[in-house]
Amino acid sequence: MGLNAHQFLLARWGSQRDLSLLTSISYIGFPLGVMMAHPLVSSLCLHGPWGGWPSVFYLMGTAGGLWTIVSAFLLHNSPAAHPLISKEEIKYFQHYGTKINISGTSFKKSAWLKLVRSGPVWALVGTSALGSFGYFAFTLHQPLFLRDVFGFSIQENGIMSSLPWSLEVPVSVATGVVVDMLRRRAMPLTTIKRVFNTAGFLLAGLTPLVVVEVGCGWRWVAAAFLLVVVVGNCTAFVGGYYYTPVDLAPPWAATLAGVSSTFIGLNGLVAPIAVAHLTPTGSREEWRQVFWVSGVLYLAGAIVFLIWGSAKPLPWINKYSPNAEGTDRPDVQEPPFQMQALAQRAVVDRRDIGTATEEVSVEVEKQEENQEENKERRQEKNHMEEAGETRKRKKPLNEEEEEQEEEEERQKEKQEEK
Repeated sequence: MGLNAHQFLLARWGSQRDLSLLTSISYIGFPLGVMMAHPLVSSLCLHGPWGGWPSVFYLMGTAGGLWTIVSAFLLHNSPAAHPLISKEEIKYFQHYGTKINISGTSFKKSAWLKLVRSGPVWALVGTSALGSFGYFAFTLHQPLFLRDVFGFSIQENGIMSSLPWSLEVPVSVATGVVVDMLRRRAMPLTTIKRVFNTAGFLLAGLTPLVVVEVGCGWRWVAAAFLLVVVVGNCTAFVGGYYYTPVDLAPPWAATLAGVSSTFIGLNGLVAPIAVAHLTPTGSREEWRQVFWVSGVLYLAGAIVFLIWGSAKPLPWINKYSPNAEGTDRPDVQEPPFQMQALAQRAVVDRRDIGTATEEVSVEVEKQEENQEENKERRQEKNHMEEAGETRKRKKPLNEEEEEQEEEEERQKEKQEEK
């Protein structure tokens, strides 16, 4: 659920200029948590309260619950809804913000039909299903593998299991930087995603097959070489298939992520069962079988995304986007969704983006109408003042004319008397 919500926020907070960098930076919390958890868990299992291992669940559950409460106050649906956004950030989002209408909450039936018939969507689902088996087989069972094949103790296992995740942080950020750099150099995003996904899957699939052949005398070298597996998974995850819902259909990025995550979650259930079935005694030969299975699935996932995967926005995305006005032209796009709201700074926290922008537009129209009415009133007032001044000027002139007429009459009377 957290990763799906992550894609929801990326679709609204991401910019066209550095979406991949934002993705990688916001993602690194995941490997950081795993990196800190491994040595902590091993220490709690040996010396923790409540019998050792139960303290792991109490501590992790409490930390997750506290973070849920904190995030409810820190997270906002969009830049327009954030109360502390700066003027520089407003200008940035106005210039680089998404151009696709992502407002609204409804999901039309016709859009579902389009998604079901979309090749890139099925490529995303297939890649997720094929690639995630090897991910869970390695992530969940790395300590068991190091113990069974190389004889690592619990404390050594905690350190070595956290070491690969420490490399995922710089690799994730570097992947985001490189992807955005290639995008700015006019390289198609679909090509970038295919290259990163293929390279990542091949590294993650082939490395365990090499490590399982290393002798016990080189166990520290073998454990260090497992870093390449994490590099491959991270490269494919951040720069490849996983975040393509944000590119394919921003209005429904969380929905597509939920669909792909369903198959990923199924592998989270299937992989432990399969590994337990294939490694009853934990021998090197049994682990070799596990890595061969995951390697073949990695290769299949790389081929699927290389052929059918895409990061190009679906051509009908505006036509079926929530609250869209029915245009069927792919080149007709809505203006940046938060531009008016950011400019007016009149959006209440947690308000729907579409509703907020409509309200701001109405307010702008009302202000323009009021300005026109005030202008007309000022003009009428000026006309009335000018007319009053004219009447005041004419009054003395009329009195002078009357005096002249009276004078002329008196002169006429005098002449008549003479």
